[in-house]
Amino acid sequence: MMHGKGLFTWEDGRSYGGDFNENLREGVGIFIWPDSRKYYGNFKNNQFHGEGQFTSTEGKSRAGEWEHGQLKCWNANDKKKGPFQLAKSKRVQASARTKVAFR
Repeated sequence: MMHGKGLFTWEDGRSYGGDFNENLREGVGIFIWPDSRKYYGNFKNNQFHGEGQFTSTEGKSRAGEWEHGQLKCWNANDKKKGPFQLAKSKRVQASARTKVAFR
């Protein structure tokens, strides 16, 4: 059982380093995709939840608010609030230019 701080790496190259609570990503951590995208922030019940920062493959970062794995809005300075959904395709679209993809 994973509990406390640790690092978990999947066979496909994804990794998570941070807090675990009874085998769940819970607390603060960083999730890294094989293509170098990153999410650093709060997790709850294995999902992005609370404040977090997403970094694209190009190295561009944006802070936002997440709830139960869904992007609710980018930070207040961006004023880009809207219907962000975690679709069955596991893709969150924040605008026509910015996509946060989950694999």
